[in-house]
Amino acid sequence: VAATLDAMDRSNRDALDVLRAFDVHACTDVTGFGLLGHLAEMLRASGLGAVIALDRVPRLPGALELLSAGVESSLASANALVLDDFDCSETRADAGLRLLIDRQTSGGLLAGVAADRAQACTEMLHARGYEAAVIGTVRAADRPGTGRVVHGD
Repeated sequence: VAATLDAMDRSNRDALDVLRAFDVHACTDVTGFGLLGHLAEMLRASGLGAVIALDRVPRLPGALELLSAGVESSLASANALVLDDFDCSETRADAGLRLLIDRQTSGGLLAGVAADRAQACTEMLHARGYEAAVIGTVRAADRPGTGRVVHGD
């Protein structure tokens, strides 16, 4: 609980300064629609798709244990509809997949940064005290707003 409260209490202001320095292409806070819901919106708006590496997505301590105990958001069923837009066949049985649709009331940021600058951006975010990770890649899509969720690279 303490880690969650700390994360929710952390301002994104300094993170936005870092993202601006790396010419962020798109950015949203991860709130009511969960990470995949917000990602799908960004992808539809840009006409693109994405591949997300589930193992790279940062998790709060205890989040998987709570999901395993049946604790999830009241919007989980509605948010789960976005899974139809993603090929999750490789990760369907992974409890971590449910975290990608979990609604956060004070979530972190999801940002699109050029691939050749993403690692340096992540390192600068770490230096400012943020947990950050490159969680996937954007690609062309037959149907904008769709993608795949895989385990690793």
